[in-house]
Amino acid sequence: LGSEVSLSGFQHLRSVPRARRAIWLTFAALVAQALMRAFWPLYSIILATAGLYFLGLAEPLSIEAVWIVSFSIVLSLIGAMYRGLRTLSLPTLFDAERIVDQALRNHPISVLRETGFVGTNHQGADALWAAHMDPFGLRYIALLFATLGVLFGSLSRVADLAISPATAMQLPNAITWEGWVTPPDYTGLPQLYLNDLTDRDELELLAGSRILIHFYGAVGDHILTETVSRRIQDVPPATNQKQDFTVAQAGEIAITGQNAHVWTVTLRADGRPTVTLDEAFETDFFGVSKLGYRVTDDYGVTEISAKIVLDIDQLDRRYGLGLSPDANEPMVVEIPLPIVGSRKDFAEIWQSDFSKDVWVHMPVVMTLSARDAAGQWGQSDPMMLDLPGRRFFDPLASSIIEMRRDLLWSEKNTDRVARMMRMVRYQPETEFRESADLTRFSAILDALESARDDGILDAKLPDIAEDLWSLAIEIEEGDVDDALQRMREAQERLSQAMKNGASPQEIERLMQELKEANENYMRRLRQ
Repeated sequence: LGSEVSLSGFQHLRSVPRARRAIWLTFAALVAQALMRAFWPLYSIILATAGLYFLGLAEPLSIEAVWIVSFSIVLSLIGAMYRGLRTLSLPTLFDAERIVDQALRNHPISVLRETGFVGTNHQGADALWAAHMDPFGLRYIALLFATLGVLFGSLSRVADLAISPATAMQLPNAITWEGWVTPPDYTGLPQLYLNDLTDRDELELLAGSRILIHFYGAVGDHILTETVSRRIQDVPPATNQKQDFTVAQAGEIAITGQNAHVWTVTLRADGRPTVTLDEAFETDFFGVSKLGYRVTDDYGVTEISAKIVLDIDQLDRRYGLGLSPDANEPMVVEIPLPIVGSRKDFAEIWQSDFSKDVWVHMPVVMTLSARDAAGQWGQSDPMMLDLPGRRFFDPLASSIIEMRRDLLWSEKNTDRVARMMRMVRYQPETEFRESADLTRFSAILDALESARDDGILDAKLPDIAEDLWSLAIEIEEGDVDDALQRMREAQERLSQAMKNGASPQEIERLMQELKEANENYMRRLRQ
């Protein structure tokens, strides 16, 4: 373009076709810019309103609130139009010529680099910057709402933009009602828009789904009838503008009036949880038992528990078990849910220690149960087993554990247990390896007889049972604890020697000492 224009001035610009086109295009751009500057509040209100409408934020509002909001928007549009007309300043053709001239080779970049342009005191630059500034960036907020509405809203609402409630009833294809189905929260399923489902006559919904319907127009133009909620009391009129109910059974939902429709509702099956167990518990030397299990459910479980029932018909009812038990209620044990991962299908290891329970090593029937968010329970097949727990191999410790079991089985065993304890104490040198164990044994016997004589055995029995357990553990593990302590001390000496740079001979000696201590500990455990 610069090669086709004379260097003598602006008077030759309009005589060049390319320059003329450039001038008119520039003039059009300036006019559009002026309109945007003057009427940006108007455009912002329109964009923001459209974005909020697409997002469906007007749906929860009553018809009165919709009218109030609409009237406020109309007033805002009128005010924005008035402001725009007052502030509108249209450019001239000379402004366009000047801008095009600045693009010619004789003017442009050298002039742009003048300090008068880039400096902070240039009035034109300040005016240009001020023209681009608007309070709080409202134009961009409005554009954000519009963008969110298009991306995440429903474009099907575009048809409603030009339809008022008064004229909506007169248009055959207008949206005169809207409805939504919200499945139960625990399912994680998306919400359904009933207006998009008018091409079908059947709906398969989960029990507990919430249905919300809004009628537009005059009261009585639409009527809702339904047989899915089981509502009997406090049922709102069928002509209410807002209908809100929960699906409880199969039935029908019918909307009469313009755009009438009827759906036959069937209930989608929400299966019970399923629980499967491994074949048996695995129990270690110290009585900790592990059992593998697997749980599956449509939407995930919320609770797992184990129910253990004594199979008293299979019990050997001799000795202290010949009496009827004081308590024979089923034992229920809560099992922790997985902390991470899905609760719809998972396999876990249940770990527990039943060693202190009165039913330990007795025949029981156990079932694992899982509950889903709908309140449905699923159970495993019953497992018949002897309740696992720690076993005692020292004869004295084993007899003390049996006395403890008899006391917990029935308080009527108190006299029998006291006689047995006195017989054990009759020749203590043949039964007790440590005098401290004998002292504790005698103290427990005195506490048992005193509680029996004073009539406070119910209150004292838990403490007495705990003391018997602790004494049995001490007798069972007395030698084992000593061996374990010697093994740990050997480990510590070897670790310190390696840290301090001991000689190979010293390290070899300490390693041999650790090996002997470890063998002694394992030998004690085997015994």
